[in-house]
Amino acid sequence: MLNKESLQDQDLHTEQGSNENKKKEFVITKDMLISEVIQRKPRTIELLMMVGLGCIGCPASMMESIEQGAMTHGIDPDVLVQKLNEY
Repeated sequence: MLNKESLQDQDLHTEQGSNENKKKEFVITKDMLISEVIQRKPRTIELLMMVGLGCIGCPASMMESIEQGAMTHGIDPDVLVQKLNEY
């Protein structure tokens, strides 16, 4: 279940990680394919579902960028990308 405490715990684990682990994180951009984002950062699935982007298993996720998916579902792509990177 997603709640404030679980996000804080997640943030703590990130901060306690080594600089090497931080370098492995990648920055999500709106031109990335939904499938790439899900594959490289699986925890984003929960956020995508929460905002109404249920494209997780959809064939379109293999060809559609975050921006295209967001716009199709009436979501501001810039805000979505920001939230995905924070998540």
